[in-house]
Amino acid sequence: MKDRARHAVVLAAGRGSRLGASTAELPKCLTEVAGRPLLDWLIESLRNAGVEKIVIITGYRAECLESYRGEHTELTHHVDWASTNMLGTLMRAASFIATEPCLITYSDVAVRSTHLSCLANAVGDIVVANNTQWRSLWEARFSDPIDDAETFASNDGKLRAIGGRAFSLDEIGGQFMGLLKTTPAGWKHLSRPLVADETLQRRGDTTQLLQVILGQGVTVNVVDCEGGWIEVDTPADRDTVAKGLAQTDWIHDWRR
Repeated sequence: MKDRARHAVVLAAGRGSRLGASTAELPKCLTEVAGRPLLDWLIESLRNAGVEKIVIITGYRAECLESYRGEHTELTHHVDWASTNMLGTLMRAASFIATEPCLITYSDVAVRSTHLSCLANAVGDIVVANNTQWRSLWEARFSDPIDDAETFASNDGKLRAIGGRAFSLDEIGGQFMGLLKTTPAGWKHLSRPLVADETLQRRGDTTQLLQVILGQGVTVNVVDCEGGWIEVDTPADRDTVAKGLAQTDWIHDWRR
């Protein structure tokens, strides 16, 4: 397939201060779940999905990630990681993303390789992954899931709304998984607002960027994924994952 994404960018510059003492010496992406660092799980899934080259954007405690450098894995350091947000980190990979279809992923997640493969093969210049089984995970993570969940709406495989404040569960048709695919043509749409607006680039997040391009009439496709994904933002999230994995056939288990 011409536009199949065989390359990936992993955004791994952040410390993850909400994880407290566990990130005092290690970056967030090296937080262990199920006996392995999150980054190990993610790289394994990317490889199993057919990704041939991975670029990891480092920041906090970058030296801890040197062991991941290899023939098919490149490390690029984001010097200004502490004073920028996710989109500033993303721009460090601009020259790479501009030349090949790429998967772009947060580094504090673990996800099934089958989801990554579906996303890599998806039709469209910009495609986002949607966790349709988000609610049971959020209910396990938060006393009131609507306090953390954001709006997500799609229709006929097209994204209609994302990243807003939700006031009812009816406004939430899923949750963004920190995963997207873009082609060079798609990157032109994504990068244009970042180049034009320094504040967005330095302080914005991915859902804000998606909001901007939706407002410009850019088409964003959606791949629905049923569970098989977790994220770790806090110590409580690690506990939630441990409890979930102790169950039989936990729908959010990314390892199967």
